[in-house]
Amino acid sequence: MFMLQSGRSQDFVSQSPEGFGIDVGAGRIHAHRFGAAGGRLTICVHGLSANSQSFRYLAAELAGTGRSVVAIDLRGRGKSAITRMG
Repeated sequence: MFMLQSGRSQDFVSQSPEGFGIDVGAGRIHAHRFGAAGGRLTICVHGLSANSQSFRYLAAELAGTGRSVVAIDLRGRGKSAITRMG
C-alpha cells in the first residue's frame, strides 16, 4: 500500500492503467491512461532514460483528483517502437 497525499491509500500492485497505442508516421507510440476519460487531461512525457512507468505514482495521485492522465513512452522506450532517426 502507498498513502496518497489526499489521505487515500492505493494498492499500486493491483492497479492496471489502460495501455493503448498511437500510430505515428514512423511507427507506434505506446501510452498508459489513468483515471476517468472525462476528466481534465494531463499528459506526462518522460526524460531521456525513463519510460511511462516513471509516472505511475504521480498519475495515480492526479487520477485520484478526477483528472485523466496519459503517460507516453517516447520512441524506443518502454513499449513504443524503435524507429529510424528523423
